[in-house]
Amino acid sequence: MYTMLMWLCSAFRAPIPEMVSRSYGTLEDTNGFELQPLELLPVSSSIHHCCSALFGSAVIDARPETDPCP
Repeated sequence: MYTMLMWLCSAFRAPIPEMVSRSYGTLEDTNGFELQPLELLPVSSSIHHCCSALFGSAVIDARPETDPCP
């Protein structure tokens, strides 16, 4: 349940207009969850091209150790 709530908080954020960004949060020592600032994906990435063509702007939920733009 906790993982699902973390995903919901990370996935449903206001996007940066006309940009595709990565969203994630970090666990606190007290079992809290803190959202980190949105990270812009490189405009040259294939994910940026796909998401911007479909949605204009988007937020992609990701853990900090994942790289959505290899």
